[in-house]
Amino acid sequence: MPATFGSRRHLISLLYYLLFNVSVILGVSDLSKVVVSKRIYEMLVKHLTKIEEEKLSVIEKYYPVWTNERNDFQELMDSYIKNIEDIIYNEVTVDSKAPDNCPFVIIGSLVTLKDRQTDETEEMQIVSPFMGEIDLNVDSASYLSPMGRAFLLKKINDDVKVETPMGVFHYIVDGIELPTDMF
Repeated sequence: MPATFGSRRHLISLLYYLLFNVSVILGVSDLSKVVVSKRIYEMLVKHLTKIEEEKLSVIEKYYPVWTNERNDFQELMDSYIKNIEDIIYNEVTVDSKAPDNCPFVIIGSLVTLKDRQTDETEEMQIVSPFMGEIDLNVDSASYLSPMGRAFLLKKINDDVKVETPMGVFHYIVDGIELPTDMF
């Protein structure tokens, strides 16, 4: 009997939970480079599950036939998912005393960025063009746009080069926040 959408989500969450606990038991987390709170770790696991679901839903709805656009979207999402998995299972240590800050930009993050040319600071949210509502009080960039793609998985103080049809722009990641609805 094929798995239903709901049971697939449950299995993915269970797999992430088991991988985390096995890595803690084996001491793999001691080799980590980034410290996050348990709350942030659990949010990242939840985020991975949500992104997996979104990927499948978007492919079914917007890319029912094989096209270059479908392939590009699938490659972007597969790469994003793999990178987050690698980070949280190979580079992260969970510490209950760590602050509730995500150490890198994910879909949904509010990013404070500084334009290297003008030294001006602005805030931008990396959003999904397919799911949820967008906060109109904050500038936003789809993760499919050159701006959104360029900031994914960047850390504070990272230099970011954004190539757009309007030219090349250079920024520094000044801050990363997560909206409360991501928890």
